Amino acid sequence: DDKVVGFIHGNFDDQAGQEEFRAALWRINVEADVQGSGVGTFAVNALIEEARTRGVDRLTVLWERGEEGPENFFLRIGFSPIGETPYGEVIGAITL
Repeated sequence: DDKVVGFIHGNFDDQAGQEEFRAALWRINVEADVQGSGVGTFAVNALIEEARTRGVDRLTVLWERGEEGPENFFLRIGFSPIGETPYGEVIGAITL
């Protein structure tokens, strides 16, 4: 219905000093009323396809653990924990 219900923000910087920031999903937001309907998965898959067209072989994301957090979503779509930031955030990655 021509209504924006979500957005995704990715970043590609092959010169980034930290490997986990070279191809990263920085932020994803999906309106609460449509969560669980595939909007987030669609957005992440679009970012994955963009990464592939750029020749990237791994996409990363950071998230905070917790009941209200996005961990289950990222695990469900294929990200795996590969480390932790100094602030306790999970570093997740998906191989493309």
